[in-house]
Amino acid sequence: MTYDPLTPLKRELSQLAKGGKTTKAEILNLFRLIRLILEAKRLRPRFPMCAMYCDWLQHAELGRNSGALILIEKIDSIFCVAPSNANFDVELRTILDALGLVTLRQELLMLFVEFSVPTFLLTGMSNWYTVVSVVLEDLVGRPLLLSVPPTSKFGMGVLSRVTDRRRSAGIDEYRHVYKVVISDERSKATEPGRPPGFYFNIFLSPSEPDRIQVNGYWSAQEGRDAFKED
Repeated sequence: MTYDPLTPLKRELSQLAKGGKTTKAEILNLFRLIRLILEAKRLRPRFPMCAMYCDWLQHAELGRNSGALILIEKIDSIFCVAPSNANFDVELRTILDALGLVTLRQELLMLFVEFSVPTFLLTGMSNWYTVVSVVLEDLVGRPLLLSVPPTSKFGMGVLSRVTDRRRSAGIDEYRHVYKVVISDERSKATEPGRPPGFYFNIFLSPSEPDRIQVNGYWSAQEGRDAFKED
């Protein structure tokens, strides 16, 4: 008999739907099963953000993963604009879209509906924010990397495009986003406009590291009307 990870996924979600508090271990196990489904059914190209997060949750760091490298390349694009033409709203939206937590929920919904998997963790706002919190907490300190020199052919292509884009804009071509890592700052004192929480830390250029921080919950923001429950 061929193992089908859909069977335990449906079983686990059916058990969770009966009520009670969902644990971190249960949520992480769901992503492990989802990763197996994507691989077994060759669905990774259709659900790239889902595949990237599932991979990230299984590794200490990602430096060769195409999804992670695409994420870094998208974020880097905002630094290929002359300072005089910079637009903070556009930059923030570009970063949030690249981080892809909204896309992750949408892809999971499509996957679950396609295979008749219970969707309550995705359609309720409080349930989804519980999932996001578990994912971000588990990924703390586990970076996405664009190594220099790149460790894969795909990475070489990304670095080449990043360098060409900078050169065309007349910007220092040796400075680029090379690392994205999550930090847990829930216990830190609040500052105006900077609430405690999980932060995506974006590092530029190995030789002169600069850091930009984006609150993780901002990247998960969807209007309440996007959810069927809560």
